[in-house]
Formats: sequence, C-alpha cells, structure tokens
Amino acid sequence: MRARFVIGEKQRVLDVCDALVKGDYETVGERMYETHRGLSKDYEVSCEELDFLNDVARECGVTGSRIMGGG
Repeated sequence: MRARFVIGEKQRVLDVCDALVKGDYETVGERMYETHRGLSKDYEVSCEELDFLNDVARECGVTGSRIMGGG
C-alpha cells in the first residue's frame, strides 16, 4: 500500500506542477485531497482528528487540504 502511494504521489506532483503553470487551482486542490487520502489510508500516517479536519475543510469549500508536518 505504501509503495502504491509513493508511485501515485509522483504523478500527483507532476500533475500539480502542470496545473500551477496553467493557473488551474481546482486541480491543485483535488490532488491535495488525493494526497491526504493516500497518506491516511495507504501510508497510514494520519489520524481520526486530522482526517476530520480535512473532511470539514472540503465540506466548507476549501480548494485543497492535506496532512503536512515535519514529524
């Protein structure tokens, strides 16, 4: 699962780079939400509280949200 996340994340990063050049912030936001989902479910580094905050952000119309931190 973790390897799948890393491989998928590589493509998400490339997608975000292209979207930023085009000013396509909706795609940037969607890729951020996809990254959070992968970090939570596949990489297993999130927690219930962070997942809740991410869900609330989406419900409130935030363009993109994901777990971040320095460990």
